Amino acid sequence: HICFPASTIATHTHIQVNALMGTYDPAPGVANDENTDGNILNAMLNFPTSFTFTVVGKTMNDDELTENYTNKVKQVIIDNAGGDENSVECRITPRGKNFTRITMVVTVESSGMINNIYKELEEIEGTVMRF
Repeated sequence: HICFPASTIATHTHIQVNALMGTYDPAPGVANDENTDGNILNAMLNFPTSFTFTVVGKTMNDDELTENYTNKVKQVIIDNAGGDENSVECRITPRGKNFTRITMVVTVESSGMINNIYKELEEIEGTVMRF
């Protein structure tokens, strides 16, 4: 049995109801198909905003692999969002013996920036999940 805080359920329900009511629909004339990125993000977020990226990489309990993978993740996010290591919050958490989870919080300027970061994170060798 899983329990969620009431605020999480209320927020989730609020988003679902608004989506069904068309609140997040793009403006008339704006493309809205499987090739369109960002319509929902643009409707739900006010840019610039703080955004959390989480990525899991296969690092095989190897300190050097973990450090190299972490540096690549940081570089992708910093290159896309601007700034430096001091402008992002970073948490590194081992996930079992073979994986490392990296969570970074950064200010993003657009849904396009979010999508670009996710695409580049996926291209890093060893990435198994990104969310």
